Amino acid sequence: MNPDVRHHRSPTLSPDDLCASSEENCGTGVSPVGSQAGRLCHSLAAAKGRDRKRSTIVLSLIVIGCTLLAYDSNVDGNLDLYHEGERLAHVDAVSDGALPYRDIYVPHGLGEDIIKPALACRWFGTSVEALRRMGQNSYRYRGLLPPLGLAAILLAAVALTRSVTSCALVAAVLVTGLYEVTDRHIFGFLAMAAVAVHIRTAKTRWLWLGGLLAGLACLYSLDVGLYVVAAAGAWAVIRGWNSRPRRAGSRAFTVGRTVLPFLGGLAVVVLPFVVWCAAQGILDDLVRNIHTQIFQREELYPSSYPAPAWNEVASFFDNLRVNAALLLLFYAIPLMYVAAIVLSFMPRLRIKDGHRSRLLLVGLLGLCFWSTVLGRPGFWHLAFAIPPFALLLAVGVRTLKPLIRRRGARTAALVLPCLTILALAWVGQGGIFGKTVLHQESRILPEQLRRAGYPLVASSLPRLGNVRLRPEQAAYLERLVGYIQEHTSPDDTILDLSDQGLLYFLCSRRSPTRFHYVSYCGTAALRQEMADEILSRDRLPMYVIRFTADRPTPDALGEFVTTYYTHEIDIAYATLLRCVNPTAHRKRPSKKATVSRTTDRPERTIMRHRLGSDPSTREALVLATKRQP
Repeated sequence: MNPDVRHHRSPTLSPDDLCASSEENCGTGVSPVGSQAGRLCHSLAAAKGRDRKRSTIVLSLIVIGCTLLAYDSNVDGNLDLYHEGERLAHVDAVSDGALPYRDIYVPHGLGEDIIKPALACRWFGTSVEALRRMGQNSYRYRGLLPPLGLAAILLAAVALTRSVTSCALVAAVLVTGLYEVTDRHIFGFLAMAAVAVHIRTAKTRWLWLGGLLAGLACLYSLDVGLYVVAAAGAWAVIRGWNSRPRRAGSRAFTVGRTVLPFLGGLAVVVLPFVVWCAAQGILDDLVRNIHTQIFQREELYPSSYPAPAWNEVASFFDNLRVNAALLLLFYAIPLMYVAAIVLSFMPRLRIKDGHRSRLLLVGLLGLCFWSTVLGRPGFWHLAFAIPPFALLLAVGVRTLKPLIRRRGARTAALVLPCLTILALAWVGQGGIFGKTVLHQESRILPEQLRRAGYPLVASSLPRLGNVRLRPEQAAYLERLVGYIQEHTSPDDTILDLSDQGLLYFLCSRRSPTRFHYVSYCGTAALRQEMADEILSRDRLPMYVIRFTADRPTPDALGEFVTTYYTHEIDIAYATLLRCVNPTAHRKRPSKKATVSRTTDRPERTIMRHRLGSDPSTREALVLATKRQP
């Protein structure tokens, strides 16, 4: 080619070529494209730096703004005797040296159930107010820690997409829709953020960090930690196996290079904890607690997975809305997780390896979280499992948008996700935005925990702090707690079979068993174990508390109550049974009741909402429809 022609065409080089050429010849005195190319290169680099700085500022504002929006400092409102009791019932025992797993059954995780309540009472005083200021995350969220869970999810979105638009989409879904703001998500989604950074940078240290954060997630909330470990582990194996090895037999090496650093970070946290448990002599108790928590526990009130059905009493449009919401929330979301995983395996799609890897990771995480909904298919557990769906939307839009070039096809692909977002906003009644800005209470919030439209009064209850209650609950608890404290000594124990576990804390009385809730013992074998623990003590509980409509269960626990306790008094909807002779069990030979598993569920006819448990999913959604103005 003629040199003149080459010189004539050189200005048509791309900016990257100009920058590369300028850098290669820097300091040599030779510049084939002239000083104009160098100036263009520097201006492009400066513009890129300004864009990156601007994006960082906007992303930081989104994360900080949403976190502040989710913070709720209002500690007033009725007590959730079940969920708040799960965190506070054992505080006195822990302060006196009781060990988790051996002396206390841990239903969620060491951080959530033991460490957080202990720190709250140490920093803010021993009261219900202290827990609420530190962080309450069931039904109502408030306090310092729950908004940090939202911040962790947004950081995961930033790490996965590095896009202001995608992060804003995740924030919009979580802030305006059905979503449980909880600190149980913090370490799990920070681990996902670390894995996402590894996908982009291929630096091993991020896998180590991801494993370490996943270990902390296991200790803070076991279910979240296991979901993250399962999703990240499966992703690492699949990614390594599907890589293109340079030589035969290197697939296993590639898998190990991805899996081992993650497991190494996990071991950094888990192994010292296991060693501590072994030193305290509670390693067997830890294994037994985890086995019970995952495999053995059954719900006293099992609920079936929601299915569409026509209600003849409701109007046509109410039926349409309810059934559409059920289909979108309980069927469309898991199908989208499966679709994301399938798309990540399709080689014909021109998806970059990084996008394919992110799509697989988020799809696996979503399916792992969905096991919570399969186990307890209610709206509150659905809200707990929503964050992976928000991440999937961001990753999916960023991955598939370049592949779908036709406007009609792109619109069709967005229909299902958009309808699902609308269903979340409708059921969640505006979510965080509706609560904080519009001052609306969630329509699926149990009636006894509502504040709007109800007077709130101060109470003389001990250990309540500066918390105001509705008058009817204040009167009920003042009478019940006062009666128990008046007729027992601080060394006496009480046994609550009504699942109002907060009574242990309010009365300053201990439980005679590590199971503070009978709902933890959904099988006859566990209730037998609970009865054996009580009978192994020198003195029996002075009182048994249960609801007035309850009847003894046909098992060892029911036999124990029938044998040693007599009715003393009814206070509102609670019955107090008194032990006539707390040492009478020493004279009786122990025997174990044999009960069929088909008849081991207690007969409880009182309304379940008194326990703070959910009504059926369909019932809740119908009530939600009726509550609309």
